[in-house]
Amino acid sequence: FIGTPVMADDHHPVFPPAHNTNAYNTTEAYENQVADILAMSEQDMLALVPEQNGFIFCGCPNCDGNTQELGLEWCGPDDPQRVRCRSCDMVFPNDQYPMNESFEFLDRRGTMRTWRYHQDAAGTEYFFVAKARYQAKHFMGTRALWLATLYNVTGDRAYARRAALILHRLAECYP
Repeated sequence: FIGTPVMADDHHPVFPPAHNTNAYNTTEAYENQVADILAMSEQDMLALVPEQNGFIFCGCPNCDGNTQELGLEWCGPDDPQRVRCRSCDMVFPNDQYPMNESFEFLDRRGTMRTWRYHQDAAGTEYFFVAKARYQAKHFMGTRALWLATLYNVTGDRAYARRAALILHRLAECYP
């Protein structure tokens, strides 16, 4: 261990979280960031954890406004299977750029996985839903951290429960 563990109670040594009270890292700021997750049922919240991994890189087939295929962003919990281009504002997949191809393979656990994507006339592949899954997984992991931080700061067990549920679901999907 680096440093000395702080005793949270008589039985469990832990290190305190890196929580401070500057304007960007306050309890209120964390509560605002998790309000969307707290407003959902636990089942709906857990449904946001994608069952398979995704990709960080996916270009926009509609414009050249982004570099290094990082210009697509997840549409969020209200539209979890789609992404939006930061430059041209187009949402994918759509009727103009449908998921028109797929391939299947067995993953390391022996589960058949299907990856759907858009392929243009030149043969370029665009994995819109995989990009959405990548960002949804990151979104949920971050929410788990913020919920755990809120529990540590406030002692409110509702935050701890939500954090634990998300972590458990992430562990189920990504053992």
